[in-house]
Amino acid sequence: MSPIRDLSREAIEEAVSSTWQRALGVERVRRDDDFYELGGHSILAVRTLLDVGEALGVTPHLPSFVGRTTPAAVAETFWELARRRPRP
Repeated sequence: MSPIRDLSREAIEEAVSSTWQRALGVERVRRDDDFYELGGHSILAVRTLLDVGEALGVTPHLPSFVGRTTPAAVAETFWELARRRPRP
């Protein structure tokens, strides 16, 4: 996967959705689906954030994601965090 700074919000959103699909065992995750309504819980939420971060090559700052329960919101937060990172 490309460095997170080079990815579009949509590509990050797809990474979030596919990680949630695997973690939650659901067939499809739409951009506005709520993690908890799909059967998620707090420990799984942390695990999936770490998994997405690993796939994107970034360590998520977990407090930044509090209250972000949809793929669109989570992807937006990753995208914003990536923009704050200095270029190598």
